[in-house]
Amino acid sequence: MVKVPAYFQVKWGRGWTVDGTIDCFEKVQAIKRLDLQPLPPMQERPFHESHAELFRWYDHWLKGIDTGITDEDGPIRVFVEGARRWRAEKEWPLARTAWTKYYLRPRHRLAATPEPLGPEDAPPDGFYQAPFTVTGDVQSVKWTTAPLLSDTEITGPAALYLHVAIDTDDTNLIAKLYDIDPQGNRQVVSSGYLKASHRELDAAQSKPWRPHHPHTRSVLVPPGEVIEYAIRIYSFSTLFKAGHRIQLELLCNEPFADAFDNCCRPTATTCRAGARPRIRSSAMRSTHRICCCRPFRRNRHATERAPQRQRDPAGVLLVPAGATR
Repeated sequence: MVKVPAYFQVKWGRGWTVDGTIDCFEKVQAIKRLDLQPLPPMQERPFHESHAELFRWYDHWLKGIDTGITDEDGPIRVFVEGARRWRAEKEWPLARTAWTKYYLRPRHRLAATPEPLGPEDAPPDGFYQAPFTVTGDVQSVKWTTAPLLSDTEITGPAALYLHVAIDTDDTNLIAKLYDIDPQGNRQVVSSGYLKASHRELDAAQSKPWRPHHPHTRSVLVPPGEVIEYAIRIYSFSTLFKAGHRIQLELLCNEPFADAFDNCCRPTATTCRAGARPRIRSSAMRSTHRICCCRPFRRNRHATERAPQRQRDPAGVLLVPAGATR
């Protein structure tokens, strides 16, 4: 257990390093500080622009030198992307967070209310992904909000819950969250990754905004079966401005190169081949199909179809909104 003053710094973008740093920070039982710094990540290490602040902090707490350092406003400093400003906080996730649901609706809509129609009237979204032995093109499905009516800050961890059917026994489920400006330019905000065969959850360690997968075994997926998956979306802080839109993208592969190579994903050299979807039949005959479904439960004694169905959304994105101060 760390019992000496500890200063943590990490840049937004590569979420697994962000959440890992936050986890370490929370485990320290001593004087501590955490800086959640602006994009882009991994441009250089250590972060030379932070050295002066780091030394001032350690000189104060280790040597007793009056360097003007104070953590009275809170031990966590958060850089809010979009607003481009720093803010001090006392805890993570923020105590004032208003956990907000966005529903994945058919026809690529992301909305604050669920789809009122059943799956027979509003077919689910999906996509086909050919293996990389056939093409380097990456397919996906996207859900996008209407333009926001006011500035909306989202700060903290998030989670994606969605019902998916696939036509093979395993795949990757890769979620990307974007901020789209009125001109259509998009900036990646955060991401989440889950191997379908590692969908098991540890209920004791999971929270609604942070599903925990133990990754102790692989359980293959029955092809065609609709299964709910919980995907952890790594922590982030972004002010989505009025007129901007929030977009969620679901993929099972990632392009070898794109505009966001330095943000939110592992490098290609760290991805083992086994992390790619497995196509059991000939690559020239088979594509990889992902369908985001809204399951229904039928009363086995029902005689009238529609009134007996209890509809569930295809998916729910749980985000930490309402953090502006």
